[in-house]
Amino acid sequence: MHCPRCQQKVDLHINQCPKCDRKLKPLILSQQIPLTPQLRQALRREIVVFSIWLGLLACTGIILYFALRHESRGWLLIWPIFGLIVVLVGCALLSRVRDLLAGYAHVQIDQLLKLHYVRSSRQRGYLHGDFKLIGSQNLKLEHSGVAREGNYYVITHSPRDKNVWELAKLRREVST
Repeated sequence: MHCPRCQQKVDLHINQCPKCDRKLKPLILSQQIPLTPQLRQALRREIVVFSIWLGLLACTGIILYFALRHESRGWLLIWPIFGLIVVLVGCALLSRVRDLLAGYAHVQIDQLLKLHYVRSSRQRGYLHGDFKLIGSQNLKLEHSGVAREGNYYVITHSPRDKNVWELAKLRREVST
């Protein structure tokens, strides 16, 4: 971080600029905050989407059961793969429900060390960021305009999984 007055590099835990002796506002590096209404709504939306996917998988499983109940090879090939997909969607759904029921989010000040843009052939792609303190996290595509390697950010993220909900560049303010 830099002092807003003289642009001297100042560590996060220091509350006074070593060059110009200007007092800086102390930073809280990590805290828990209640979920905002926007975050609650986003979690509810994700829960609905994952529930629909789980319902579609259940219907597909019933159809496959009746279609393949007399074939011995069909059981061996399809059910393990199908079961793995159901478990993955169920875990994602459970994670979102637990985040919503917990009612809080973690807010952390951290430095973005490395940013990866992963593009798959069928999907739009996604961002993956490696942070100094909280490790690797999944970012939204809307964070691509803000995220730059080496900068410090105020990160609002899930306490249970590796999803970043909000990412804002950290600005050091002068104390009054």
